[in-house]
Amino acid sequence: MRFELVAEGDGTRMVLIDELPPGSAARNAAGWEECLARLDGQQDPAESSWKAAFDKYAAEFSPSLGPQEGPPASHAATT
Repeated sequence: MRFELVAEGDGTRMVLIDELPPGSAARNAAGWEECLARLDGQQDPAESSWKAAFDKYAAEFSPSLGPQEGPPASHAATT
C-alpha cells in the first residue's frame, strides 16, 4: 500500500495505490471511498453508501478483472 501526495491547484491530490487480489478490487475501492469520505467530513458514518459504491466498482472492474467478491459472510449486511 502506498500513498502519494501531489500539489494540484490550491490543494493536494492524494493517490492511493493498494495492490490486492483482482477479485477484491471493487470491495476495497468501495471501502476506501467510504473511509476517505468520512475522514473528509463528506459522509455521516450512520449513512453507509458502501453497497452503491461496490456495485458501481464491480460493474466497472468485472469485465477486466473477473467476478468481484462482496463482504465476507461474517460481515454485517450493508445498504
